[in-house]
Amino acid sequence: MRKLGFPPTGALGHRGFLLYFLSRLMSCGGMAFGTIGVAFAVLEIGGGARSLSIVMATTAVANLLALPLAGVLGDRYPRRNLLMLCNLAGFLAQAASSALVFAHAATVPLLACIGVFLGAARAVVTPATQGAVVEVLPKDLLRSGNALLSLANSVPAVVSGAFGGVLVAFAGPGWAIAADAAGRLAAAVLLIRVPAGSRGGRQGGLLAEVRAGGRALSAHRWLWSSIAAVAAVNVSWQVGFSMLGPATVAAAFPDGAKVWGFAASSLSLGLLTGGLLSIRVQPRRGLSTATFALLLVFLPLAALTAGMAPPWLFATAFAAGAAFEFYNVHWYSILQRRVPVSVLSKVISVDSIGTTAAIPFGYVVVGLVVGAAGTSVTVGVCAGVVLVAVLALLAFGRLGEARMPVPGTSHQAAEAASAASGAPSA
Repeated sequence: MRKLGFPPTGALGHRGFLLYFLSRLMSCGGMAFGTIGVAFAVLEIGGGARSLSIVMATTAVANLLALPLAGVLGDRYPRRNLLMLCNLAGFLAQAASSALVFAHAATVPLLACIGVFLGAARAVVTPATQGAVVEVLPKDLLRSGNALLSLANSVPAVVSGAFGGVLVAFAGPGWAIAADAAGRLAAAVLLIRVPAGSRGGRQGGLLAEVRAGGRALSAHRWLWSSIAAVAAVNVSWQVGFSMLGPATVAAAFPDGAKVWGFAASSLSLGLLTGGLLSIRVQPRRGLSTATFALLLVFLPLAALTAGMAPPWLFATAFAAGAAFEFYNVHWYSILQRRVPVSVLSKVISVDSIGTTAAIPFGYVVVGLVVGAAGTSVTVGVCAGVVLVAVLALLAFGRLGEARMPVPGTSHQAAEAASAASGAPSA
């Protein structure tokens, strides 16, 4: 097996992908600053945690509701064009937000309405991006390409933590939101020089196309069982670590806020490491190995439950972050190679819905039971759910089938088209 080189000899050596990568870096960098800016803008106008939760919830709900349509659009229209429109829409929305903040005219309802617009636009990005990568990279570089895109997501998150708060403190939240608008505009401009790609065309009405994506998903046990198991892992992680982690640490250690800050930083560093590792490591058993790595997510939840010393929490949080990113990179690479291109965006949108839709319900349920069961016990249950879900997927998910060629996959179709036109295949 040929070892993949680091950029620019790898995926970044392909001009189309390089432009997609830079565009993603600009948009994610802007969004990282925008998230901080909007949060402090809400606080600046007198809103509290409840007002901030309203703005965040409207964005998340709009994103979730728009995902089925996003998958259809991603398979029906040129994906480059969709990404340009989404970035331009985000630019206009955040330019309006920053103008409202600068003019001292921002209100929670106005910011929530803009959040709906942003959430719906963001829903298109992941299905369209993952489909677009297939159009610009040969199949042996899909994994390194996905790893680089994951770094374009995680690096800005780390940088914004260091500089976003400084920008807000010295210049105000309006400038952080304006930086978001500028990043999205730059992302759209970069995509102008990328070929538009193929147009899938209509395959029936909206509901018919959604059902086509559902049929493609249900046809393979490894596909739907992975989505179900990762949904359980995601809910448990968001509830046990993100929601209850700070309270658990604060109760266990006198300097709980400081300990939690280091734990969050360790998680971010783990995400970066997982992305870098995915560029160089290609496991022979593909999805099985990536799924096995998800067992590491159990460790920080167990550390919180047991009240282990902070160094153990930092180390396990780092390992969990690396496992999450390693799994995500390989998961998208497998989907791109095994799912027919005509339904790829629809399957990815269903994947996004399936793995995230239950998280808000998890917050509600835990909020009702944590008072009776206790924080540590609830986190322990979350750890158990992660362990059971991953082990069940490894045992019964038929993950080995993900390595088998599936007729009509995107790259087989591309190679057939290349052969017909006389062009060299990937």
